[in-house]
Amino acid sequence: VEYDSSIAPGTRDTLNFTALGVDNPYIARFTTIAMGQPVYLVSTDAAVGDIFGGYIDTCTVANYPGYPAVYSWACTCASWAGLAMRRVVPPTLPTTWTGVAGDIVFAQVVLTYLSNDGVDVSTTAAPAINLAAATGANVGQLLDQIVQLVTTSTQAWYWTTDVWRTFILAP
Repeated sequence: VEYDSSIAPGTRDTLNFTALGVDNPYIARFTTIAMGQPVYLVSTDAAVGDIFGGYIDTCTVANYPGYPAVYSWACTCASWAGLAMRRVVPPTLPTTWTGVAGDIVFAQVVLTYLSNDGVDVSTTAAPAINLAAATGANVGQLLDQIVQLVTTSTQAWYWTTDVWRTFILAP
């Protein structure tokens, strides 16, 4: 298991793991691992708790000569922030905000364009911004743009997601 975490612009949390099919109780019960499958990682240390939540973005399956089933799965997982990177503004919902608080715009973008993904929002009060969400605009790029618009010379902002699909805007 390899976990990488970052709130730097343009980066997102990732989790890489390899699972063997040999004597694996998960594989015995469910038979496979698949792309798009949700992934949740929690620490064995109760003080640390939740570490990663996301989905399998890429999965490489390997066989071993003489072994009758899939021998291993090597997976790369994207955090729930990847949901925003995979969605665009639909033709029926372009929107423009003028002079609206950045946290309100962030919440509306997330809840309007990602609501079918079971997401939630947590924000901190942010300065007013102007933003246009044109048809076909990438939702992740809109969230990045909101961060750029609310960031000032004295306060940098970021957006991320937690393990429970809560999209967070914070300074």
